[in-house]
Amino acid sequence: MQFPSVVQLNQLQFLSHQSKIPSKIELFTFNPNALGSQASAKLPLNEIQFTKLGYLTLNTNDRSGFQARELKSVTVNAQAALLKLNFHKCHLNNFNHFN
Repeated sequence: MQFPSVVQLNQLQFLSHQSKIPSKIELFTFNPNALGSQASAKLPLNEIQFTKLGYLTLNTNDRSGFQARELKSVTVNAQAALLKLNFHKCHLNNFNHFN
């Protein structure tokens, strides 16, 4: 995600589907102000060095019989112009055979 300018991220919320649930979500940010003199130059996306904030895992939802969705709130304290989310493979279940 690209923001119009550098923003202060305080909290991110993720609402998962009841059966198509990623096993893990990794969070990365990029702040061009941290580059100093290179901040004015536009970098191609493949050259951007993202900073990893961490990751979160989601429940398989077996206990609810895939009837409930899961809301995860993550407190973040970072400035960013870009936010990169890396979704890992989904939990396999009867409603999601092919990931």
